[in-house]
Amino acid sequence: MSNLTKALTLFTFLFIFCLNANAQQYDKMKVRPKPQTAIKKEKAAEVVVPADFPKYVDTGNPEADANSFRAAKEQWYALHPAEAQKINGEAKSQVITKTEFDKLPAEKQQAILNNPSRFKIVE
Repeated sequence: MSNLTKALTLFTFLFIFCLNANAQQYDKMKVRPKPQTAIKKEKAAEVVVPADFPKYVDTGNPEADANSFRAAKEQWYALHPAEAQKINGEAKSQVITKTEFDKLPAEKQQAILNNPSRFKIVE
């Protein structure tokens, strides 16, 4: 083997060794993303439900149970408007224009009309 061949072989070996060492060092230096932390959610205000508030009764028929519970709640809300506001929060009514209202399906229009405290229709 000639001296030139030996020198090139040694140079190649050193070059590859340095590349490998630098790659490992670079790997250690890489900026790693910080682990994501869960966003703390604000605690919801506790709502104390009055003792006479309707209870959900499970009879084994979920659809009928939900309808009965919904009807009982609506009746209770009608009889206790002040307490209903406390339970549902002091939500401001949503303003909707007459034009927007007219574009809604009949069932949504009826739901809005059934909840005048939550919706206000303006010209």
